[in-house]
Amino acid sequence: MNTRVRNTAFNKQVRLQGNGPSNLPGATIADRIPGDGRIPISKLNANLPYTIPQPPDEFANDTLDVNLYVNGSTTPITLLLDHPLGPIANRTWPLPLAIPLARLVELPTPETPTEYDLEYIIYAGGANPTDADITQYRIDKTKPYQIKSPASDLSPPAINFPADLPPSQEIDDAYLGAHPGGIDVRITLATFNAEATDVCDIYFGISNDPAYATPVLRDVTVPASGLINIPLSILNALKDGVNELRFIVKDLVGNISHRSRQNTRVVRHLAPPVPEKPGVPLADGTDGDTLIDVADCMLGVTVEVPVPQPSAPSDSIRVYWGKTQADSEQLVGTNTTLVFPVDYAIIKAEYGVTDVPVPTNVRYEMFRGAGAPIATEDTDIEVDIFQDGPDNPDEPSDVNPNFDLPRLVSSQGVDNILDDNDHGKDAEIFVQLYDAPPAETALSVTVFYDDVALTPDILLQPGDEGTELGPVVVPWSVIELKQNATIKIKWKLSRIGGNNPVFSKEQDVVVDITKIDLPAPVVSDLVRNRISCQTLNFPPNGDGTTRRNLKVTVPQSPSMVVGRTVTLTWEGFSDENATVPIPGTRVQVVDQPVPDPVKDMVFEIGVYATHLKPVSAGWGKLTYAISSVLPESTPAIHAVFLVNNEGKFCEEVSP
Repeated sequence: MNTRVRNTAFNKQVRLQGNGPSNLPGATIADRIPGDGRIPISKLNANLPYTIPQPPDEFANDTLDVNLYVNGSTTPITLLLDHPLGPIANRTWPLPLAIPLARLVELPTPETPTEYDLEYIIYAGGANPTDADITQYRIDKTKPYQIKSPASDLSPPAINFPADLPPSQEIDDAYLGAHPGGIDVRITLATFNAEATDVCDIYFGISNDPAYATPVLRDVTVPASGLINIPLSILNALKDGVNELRFIVKDLVGNISHRSRQNTRVVRHLAPPVPEKPGVPLADGTDGDTLIDVADCMLGVTVEVPVPQPSAPSDSIRVYWGKTQADSEQLVGTNTTLVFPVDYAIIKAEYGVTDVPVPTNVRYEMFRGAGAPIATEDTDIEVDIFQDGPDNPDEPSDVNPNFDLPRLVSSQGVDNILDDNDHGKDAEIFVQLYDAPPAETALSVTVFYDDVALTPDILLQPGDEGTELGPVVVPWSVIELKQNATIKIKWKLSRIGGNNPVFSKEQDVVVDITKIDLPAPVVSDLVRNRISCQTLNFPPNGDGTTRRNLKVTVPQSPSMVVGRTVTLTWEGFSDENATVPIPGTRVQVVDQPVPDPVKDMVFEIGVYATHLKPVSAGWGKLTYAISSVLPESTPAIHAVFLVNNEGKFCEEVSP
């Protein structure tokens, strides 16, 4: 009737099952460790409390038996026998009881903790037993690495350093630099009583140093591999000299091993590094320049840190621009100088909202592992990134796209184009000033033609905002330097004493100027540079045709371009300078197309009786013009004499 079932699964109670109803719940040991079953060492110095639950039915003469069994044994250890529960009204549930201190014993065998089964039986009316579940627990008073039989209590073996740290290898800065993740040391686990829940404390230091009494790592779970990582921060903090490495192991119930045998390594750190001042190359005092301005920000501001010496590869350096860390922390490695770029957003944030140079502190901190910096140094510079005019969406830039483009006006009144007709003539540039902010007397506008600053500057006055400034003259002496190119023009806004002039974008100006050199027309058959009867094709020296006018050649020139036309003009004058015209003698041959390919053009011009004979004893002037070319050609002025000594005209002598 009292068949018992044993089970070593300590995370649950054992219920006795038969053909009848289920057993009563087992006793409860509050101090038993859940999922493990062992009783903490701290609870084994006095009677161990437990409770028995109230049964479903009670009777006046109920009695109680309580027995212990070593797990696997059928020999009971009687704790209570035929114990009366007393009057029902006076009973306390759950019923508090205790296992005597004398029964809290760990047996010498096996090496594992001693397992006990706690069993109670309530006899209804003192006669009929009711089985209950068995409650199991374990007693473990054996320290890690201690052996129960044959008895021994030795210190754990020394911890093992990694293979690349033999006794001959010092823990120096070079070694630490090669191990940024620290080192893995190996603990030899206890042969008979290692538990997955064991933890260890690691001690690493100089034996006579009071700090050695404090573990550098505490309550680290001991893995099955035995590998424990000692972080770089701990290694960096070790003092120079022979350092001992030891450990203790603590089990879940509170048993603590002896401190292990020691293993030692020599630790040797570098001397404290000597810092030098950082440098900001664009404001390092060269030519007196200690200022960071917009132009510097466009190039890219950097901080150069001479690595304090002596240094280790694992040392690291941080740079601060004002109160803000600039860029990421950098490892020293084998470098003697580290360069840190400074983002414009940091420069702008530290500069703030102002329009004056701002003193700015630039500093660095050098670290060796965790903790406070081991070296620091700083330098002071000034920053001025204020720009006049409307907000610049492209900052940091000395070009503001919100500035209107300048406008060049040619001598012909054409915008941004210069051609042949502008040869030898000045041009003008106009600037449309922004609407806001207001113009100030401390501001000026400089206009540039092909990067040549034109003079004078335009000095702004209050109220100039929103107006067109100019004109600024572009002298022909500047234009003629590049007569066939696309020229850039722009304007610059400057403040007297300011550090950050701002430019507009560049406006293209198409310059296509060929000097207009139209040579004089050539008259055929002149006689001693005079127009005579022979010139007009009268016999006896003519060509035998009926032509009785001028034959004129217009010489080829650079302005004679296919697609253009040529107009030839003749007019008689009564004076040698061709200033007093003879009425009715003016005649033209108009809009003759330039031939393809271009060559000299031959014209016949004038009616003898109308345009030529009336000019006899006077002077005739020939000119021609080419379309799209404003000036006329050089004139050909010749004396005209059409009578002989008998006073007869050409047609009278040779009809």
